[in-house]
Amino acid sequence: MLFFVDVRKNDKYKAGLGARCCFIISLHEKDRALLEQIASFFGVSKVINRGKDAVQYRVSSIKELAVIVEHFDKFPLILKK
Repeated sequence: MLFFVDVRKNDKYKAGLGARCCFIISLHEKDRALLEQIASFFGVSKVINRGKDAVQYRVSSIKELAVIVEHFDKFPLILKK
């Protein structure tokens, strides 16, 4: 699972920079069904192919990211690191 903000040069904007937020889960093709269930649970975005043996659940629109963020605000991950 990955959440990132990508800042790139973009002359369309006054500051000359554009930003993009993205939430991604990448798995092997054999685990596509799991990603399809995750996509169905959240009700946003879809699973896409990312190479010969990889699939991704990728959410990048601000409106759809709000659904993901709201879920993790209510149910934070329980991790030990």
